[in-house]
Amino acid sequence: MMKSHLVLIGFLLIMLVGCSVTDMTLRGESESWSSTIEYKASEEYKEYTGSIKYNGEEEIETVSYQINAPSFLGMNASGNLEAYEENQKVFPLGRSGGTGTNYDKQMIKDALEDVTITVQWVTAEGEYEEIIEF
Repeated sequence: MMKSHLVLIGFLLIMLVGCSVTDMTLRGESESWSSTIEYKASEEYKEYTGSIKYNGEEEIETVSYQINAPSFLGMNASGNLEAYEENQKVFPLGRSGGTGTNYDKQMIKDALEDVTITVQWVTAEGEYEEIIEF
């Protein structure tokens, strides 16, 4: 009985070590915006979720964004968002996923440093564009 428990525990440890996951939190900013993106990747899947936050005082009418990243990360996306609350400051980037990646962790970490988000927004004062760098 004890021997079977040890075998089971050993098997679980091997499975945990074998399922290497890259799990990173990216934080970036521009003059008027900040962003946080959670990125996870393993051999089986890759996914991200995140948001952008307006740090200015003006009320946002609409926002559009374009995530620019190396293609193997599976993060290139764009969207048009409207403020659904008065004086809304935080806008979701959504969630995306895909099949896994067989790139090593360091290559993924290096590629995540190249991610940028181009943000265009409209207020009563005018139209603007900035790039959030991570």
